[in-house]
Amino acid sequence: MQHSHTTPCTYDDYLLLPDDGKRYEIIDGELFVAPAPFIDHQRISIFLTNIIFEYVSEMKIGEVFTAPGDVVFSMIDIVQPDIVYVSASRKEIITKRNIIAAPDFVVEILSLSTVLADRTTKKSLYEKYGVKEYWIVDPEEETIEVFNL
Repeated sequence: MQHSHTTPCTYDDYLLLPDDGKRYEIIDGELFVAPAPFIDHQRISIFLTNIIFEYVSEMKIGEVFTAPGDVVFSMIDIVQPDIVYVSASRKEIITKRNIIAAPDFVVEILSLSTVLADRTTKKSLYEKYGVKEYWIVDPEEETIEVFNL
């Protein structure tokens, strides 16, 4: 994930970014840009989303969302996790435009451009804002690391 901005960015700046297929995120006021994910990343995302969505729908326990979709923790912390779950008891954090607080569960699928941020920066961010469970999926190692934050 590349750093591409030197002055603090806010959600207002984020809303002005182009819809060009890149993934933009702001963490602690710093803009990060990542290229569109590879095909294997998409395959894994679809596979996991289908399993999670089917379970959540059948049990009627909440909603599941996939990237691109904004999770706005604050004006200077905006991310687009690969998969997000929000429990039915917290549905008020879901707006027409985004999710405005910590989801209950987040999945990030590692890519070459995001591995460092996903393992360190985002893990700390999710813990800071109260995400309950965080999965890191490593396509190369074929593993899923589960963190109860």
